[in-house]
This record gives sequence, structure tokens and C-alpha cells, in this order.
Amino acid sequence: MFSSKSFFHYIKKSPTSLHAAAASTDIVAGKGAVALRPEEPWSLEAGKIYHLQKRGLFAAFRPGKLPPWETGIALCAAHTDSPSLKLKFESGTRTSPFLRVPVELYGGAIVSSWLDRELSCSGLVVSADSNRLFTTDEPVAIIPNLAIHLNPKVNDGYAYQVQDELQALFPGIASLRELVSKHSGLPGDDILAADLFLHDHIAPSELGGVMVSERIDNLASCYAALSAFLDASALGAGWTMVLFSDAEEVGSTIDSGADSALPINLLRRIVAVSGGGEEEFQRTLARSFLVSADGAHAVHPNFSSKHDPDFAPRIGGGPVVKMNALYRYATNAESAGIFISLCNEAGISYQRLIGRSDMKSGSTVGSILSAALSINTVDVGIPMLAMHSIRECASFEDLEALYRVLLLFFRKAEEQ
Repeated sequence: MFSSKSFFHYIKKSPTSLHAAAASTDIVAGKGAVALRPEEPWSLEAGKIYHLQKRGLFAAFRPGKLPPWETGIALCAAHTDSPSLKLKFESGTRTSPFLRVPVELYGGAIVSSWLDRELSCSGLVVSADSNRLFTTDEPVAIIPNLAIHLNPKVNDGYAYQVQDELQALFPGIASLRELVSKHSGLPGDDILAADLFLHDHIAPSELGGVMVSERIDNLASCYAALSAFLDASALGAGWTMVLFSDAEEVGSTIDSGADSALPINLLRRIVAVSGGGEEEFQRTLARSFLVSADGAHAVHPNFSSKHDPDFAPRIGGGPVVKMNALYRYATNAESAGIFISLCNEAGISYQRLIGRSDMKSGSTVGSILSAALSINTVDVGIPMLAMHSIRECASFEDLEALYRVLLLFFRKAEEQ
């Protein structure tokens, strides 16, 4: 059932991109989906759900009764990662009672929001025999501010020095290896390497219909897209797919990112397994449509001048169609019209976002995938406040509206 409670459960299961991909895999596996492995031969059957995972990337698709070059593929893309602080494994100095561990900034985090709060740690630990995800079920670290008496300019736009001033303090442990061993179950001497991220320990909450949580950008889009994909269960002619890539916040240029060969190789292989060649592959791309779903900047009541007043989405106003003259968003008039028509048919209010002409726009995986695949694309998302803070704000009403539009998108594709 699509609800804020189930979304919050998805968030708590997904403290990192690796966990988000694994949580998505668990959801579709519970629906009887068939796992695909790149190194093994594939065989596809209409109506079944197939999925694959590569670290922080997750993809799932449902073949239709007709080959993909006759219908195209209705595709929704999002990303699994969020700005964070990544710990330097095998690092740390003892300053009793703390272990001080330096961090690297992952993506464009609002750094000040990470200070003075209880932080948990999650990630991937690697031994000679296994790769294992883990998460601490308790807060384990804090990054305290320096008292205002010792830093009187802290409220004047203070810039934190990342290497020294943002070191995480872990009380009561001797090393990160000890912490990882305790929570992963692997003996400390067996650990060869680890990717470790800090994240908020506080559970998501809802204030008068407004959700407050870590990683709403972009787990909200993943949750809405995956729910809609699964709920559009009719066995029709068309093909549907969700693709959640990793590393969007740092450029997407890894082997599980949108700017890798994986998306185009996946589509090419689907066509090949379905009996098509290069001609059929090109026909598939030409008939396909991509919805790129990522958070959109809602107008902030205290900073309304940061928006063009004619394009100022508000919390609770519905999904946002995002446009930019430099195509930082992939939306064009034709793709916008397709999405707006879906909103109208579903009875959903929509909003538009075009940034101020004197400010740079954000970006998404939409432009990357649209260019690589040559698929017509619309960039959309739910309006948010405090994007890239450790605690972000968005409306569940908007998330449910996005789900309903994507549900119609997938159903119309399947019913061709």
C-alpha cells in the first residue's frame, strides 16, 4: 500500500545508495521478480518482472506481449544516492574519549546541517570471501560545533575546513575496524576494505502532512516510481522499466552511474534477447519515452526572491515539470506536453519550474540518459525545501500525486 509509513520504512532501509538498491531488490523479489546476472544467458517472458543490481544501481522491467521495437519502453529513471559525509577507512586518531575520523564530502551537502546531531554509520564491507552491507542500529558519532565563545563568527556564514574541523568523533571505540566488525559480523582481521558513510540517526517524521527526513532527494522518486511500476500489473502489449542509478550527486561517471555504458547495454541486450538486431534496437529507442524523476526546488517562504515569481513551485501544489534553456533539465515542449497530459488525465495538479535567469540551474540524470539513448525525456519531481540538507522537507500529498501520474504512465504503456 502506498503510504507515508511504507515510504519511511523504505528510507530507513536505505541509508546509502547501496542499501537503497538492495531494498528495491528485496521489494521486487517479494513480488516474484526474476533476478538477472550480466554474466549469464537471459530468457524473457511477457508479463514477468526481471531485475538486476550493480552495487548502488537497480533496474527492473516487465516485458510486454509485443516486442519492444513495436511499442517502445516506458522508462522512469531516478538515483539512489544523496549528499553525505564519507569516512576515511583505516584512518583516525585517539583524543580521549573519542576516535577522530576525517571525512570527505560526497556531493553538495549543506555542511552545517550535519553538525551537533547523532549520526549513524552504514556501508559496504569487503572480505576475501564476501561483500556485506551493514548499518549501525544506534548513533555512533557526532561532529560538534565549536562554542560561539571560541568562534564568534560562526553565525556570519562560517566556512568549515573539511579536513580538520569536520572530523567525526566516535566515543568509546578504538578504531573504525572495530566498529565495522561489531556491526557487520565480520572478524576485524578479515576486513580488506570498506565504503563507510555517515547519516542521520533520527527517524523520518511527518508534520501536518509535511515529511521531514534524510534522503528525500531522491528516495522519494525511487519509491514513487517503483510502487507505480509494480502496481501497473496488467499484462499488456507494452514494456515498462525503472532504472535507479548511483553517483548522480558526484557526476554519474562510475560503472553503476547514469553516465556509464550500463543503461544502453541493458536496452540493447533486451532487444537482442527478444530476437532483434541493431535496426530493432534503434526502433525501440525511437518509440520509447523517459520520465526522469528527481527533487524540485520549492519556493522557500523566507527566501522567495530566489525563485522566478512566475515559476515558483510550492509544497503541496503537485508534481513539478522542470525546464532550463541550457538543458540542464532534459524537458522540451513536446515531452512537457506528454507529462502534463498525463497529469490532466489523472486529475493531478502540476507546477512548472524555470530558475531565475541570473542563477545556475541544478541537473539530473535526465539530460545524461536522454543524450546517451536519444530518448525523448521529461524532467519532473516533487517540490522540496532544504534540498541537500541532512533533513529535507516535502509533502506526502505531492509524492502520492507523482505516484498516480507514473502509475497512469506505466498502465497506458502496457495497454497499448
